[in-house]
Amino acid sequence: MYIRITNRLFFYQQIFFLLLSSWRISAPPHIKPRHHTYAGVQTSTSPYHLTQGSQRRSTMDHHKEEHDDLLPPSGSNDGPSFPVSVPWSEAGHSSSSATLVQSPSTAGRIRLGRTLGVIAGLLFGAAVTAVLHHVYLSNLRGRTVSGQFWIKNSSNALSTLVQWLCMGSISVSLTQLIWYLLRRRPFTVLQLNHLFGLPDPLRILHLASSRRLWNAIPVITIATLLQAFSFVSILAPNSLEVGSALPENTTISVPTALFNKPINVFDCSVTPSADSEKVLSLALQSETLMGWNAPAGCGTACNYMIQYTAPALRCTELAIDEANTMLNVSTDSSDRIVYNAGSGGPFITPMSITWRTYDTNRNSTIGGTRCSLWNTTQKSVVSFVNNTGMIFPSIISYDSPVNTSLQAIIVVGSWLFQQLEGDLIRLEPEDSDRTRAYWYPSIDPPFKLATTNLFSLNETAGTFTPNSENVSSALEQILVNATVALITHWDQTTMVDASVAQDQLVWVYHVQRLWIIYATALAVTAACGAVGLVCILKNGEDSDLTFWDIVRATRNSELDAVVEGEKRGYAGESTMLQYAIQGRDLEANTSGVFVLARPHHKRSRSMDMGP
Repeated sequence: MYIRITNRLFFYQQIFFLLLSSWRISAPPHIKPRHHTYAGVQTSTSPYHLTQGSQRRSTMDHHKEEHDDLLPPSGSNDGPSFPVSVPWSEAGHSSSSATLVQSPSTAGRIRLGRTLGVIAGLLFGAAVTAVLHHVYLSNLRGRTVSGQFWIKNSSNALSTLVQWLCMGSISVSLTQLIWYLLRRRPFTVLQLNHLFGLPDPLRILHLASSRRLWNAIPVITIATLLQAFSFVSILAPNSLEVGSALPENTTISVPTALFNKPINVFDCSVTPSADSEKVLSLALQSETLMGWNAPAGCGTACNYMIQYTAPALRCTELAIDEANTMLNVSTDSSDRIVYNAGSGGPFITPMSITWRTYDTNRNSTIGGTRCSLWNTTQKSVVSFVNNTGMIFPSIISYDSPVNTSLQAIIVVGSWLFQQLEGDLIRLEPEDSDRTRAYWYPSIDPPFKLATTNLFSLNETAGTFTPNSENVSSALEQILVNATVALITHWDQTTMVDASVAQDQLVWVYHVQRLWIIYATALAVTAACGAVGLVCILKNGEDSDLTFWDIVRATRNSELDAVVEGEKRGYAGESTMLQYAIQGRDLEANTSGVFVLARPHHKRSRSMDMGP
């Protein structure tokens, strides 16, 4: 039984193989074996093989166009091996499953536009963010500071976002520049390590210290600029500060001088009261102004200006001959008049003042001036900080000579003339060993020049010198300072507009600081973007530093031999590589591979080659 069954199975098997052989020999004309080449290896597809792959084919019939990029190593050193793009429709698909294949030029244009869009889009985003930051800080300007945490951090976040967007745009441009140089210049393996590691700061330093620095100067420049963008998020937030609130303009009551009291015809006294005379004397003798306290409503600090009408001297220089004539009135040849002042009438008649100064070498100088009393318009610029005031009085204009209608002006003018009039005579010694002596004529009123700060007298040294280079200007300033002292004494007030400081903190926004940083950052980013655009156009395609791009660029058997035959350190220092392109046909794949830039030498012949 067993032998019979075995014989029948063997018989059926022989019939099956005969039928199969007959079918393969006489296959219909529409069923033919297909041949495919993968990396130089030829394969055939028979109906039997088609039967084995029918299930896999049926699951892929719904797919659209797909390509399989094969990356075989080169079999020789004659040139690099480039990828072969094989549609699936030619590798086993039925005719019904074939779809439209996109041309390489169309795909390249799509990718090219995408890269340029990334560069420009990031730059545009940085510019928009910078404008939003400006608007945000402008709205904060002048507002009271209630809390700093969220405001400061939000401002820092916006500046950091501008930094990131600019750095992202420059990074893409830097990548295009790297591939541009790789296509045109040879680099050592170590330099390639550093190039593919950018923008790491350590990689920049390694490139800058390499022996073939000139090869990578453009890349080093842009990579360094990229690192410098960290200052954007450091400097830009400094445009927002906390400061004092702007002063508020308000009206306050302040002291002033009012010389508007008419003279009493029955009051023949033209001398100041005891208190007023004391104030005037202190003002005449003091080198500093006698000011007043801060007025009510001034707060911690305020600034204002008061304007008033007050008397002042107007002086004109005398000719030397005229001054010399007034000084040579003594009949004794040993006497010298060093000071002479007097008026031709009572009260406010113009006064002539002459002087002869002596220095330590007994050299004399003659001078003189004629002063009259005028109605003037004066002002005082006043500033108070914590009740400490600074007053700057000055004469705005000389209006008219003083008449006798206002008692206050007559009193002040007469008092000043009494302080200035009189004579001072210098007694010359009979011999050089005798001590010099000065004496004062007995006149009424007594000579009071020593109480002023116009001249300095030193009897021991025998000098008489002015305290000011311009005596006329010093005389004109006497009543200006005296009027300020009277403002303190008289307690007269007026209403003025004052700038009063506010006792609160507000946000202060410095526009110029922000835009100096942002304008510089955006300009540098735009310039780097232009460099990236030029590199893309020159390369004919955009590039990246992804793992896939590196793998595609290193599929060369020459590189395999270098890696297998040398140690990593020695190969990195001695081996020069350059990225080679097969062609520039727009319809062809323009990607290339790294090839040896020159024949690989032994260690003994290449010890002098550096990175």
